[in-house]
Amino acid sequence: MSLRRSARLEWLWSFGPVAIWIAVIFYLSSGQGSSEHTSRFITPLLQWLFPGAAPDELAAYHKVVRKCAHIAVYAFLGFLAARAFFTSLPYSRKIVIAGVSMAILLMVASLDEWNQSFNAARSSTAFDVVYDAVGGLLGTWFYLLVYRPRFLSRDSPA
Repeated sequence: MSLRRSARLEWLWSFGPVAIWIAVIFYLSSGQGSSEHTSRFITPLLQWLFPGAAPDELAAYHKVVRKCAHIAVYAFLGFLAARAFFTSLPYSRKIVIAGVSMAILLMVASLDEWNQSFNAARSSTAFDVVYDAVGGLLGTWFYLLVYRPRFLSRDSPA
C-alpha cells in the first residue's frame, strides 16, 4: 500500500466517524427528532419510571430528557472531533486542536438550530446551541482526560 493511500485511510479513519455523527445530528434535527416523534418512546418509559406522575409532569420530564439529549449527542461529537484532530495533527498544536474542535462543534450546533427553524415540527433556540456547546466541551474534556491526560497537565509540551 502506498504512503499516499495509507494517509488517506488514516484520515478517513479519523474523520469518517465525525462526518457520520454530523449526518446523524442533521437527521435528528429533521421532523424525525421532533418532540412528537420522541414522545412515542420516551413518554411510555417516563410513565413506567414515574407511574403516579401527572401528564404535565411527564411533559416537563420529556423536555428535560430532550435537553439532556442535546448534551449527550454533542458530547459524543466533541469526543469524536477531539479524537480526529489528535490523531491527525501534531501534538505540538494542542491549542489549535482544541479551538478547531470547538469551532466545528459550534458551527454544527448553529447550523442544526438554523435547519430546525425551517421545520414547523421543530423549535429553534439559541439556548439549544448553549446545551450543545456544553456537551461538546464535556465530550472533548472526557477524551482529553481519558486518552490524552498530558494535554491537561501544565507541564505538557506546548
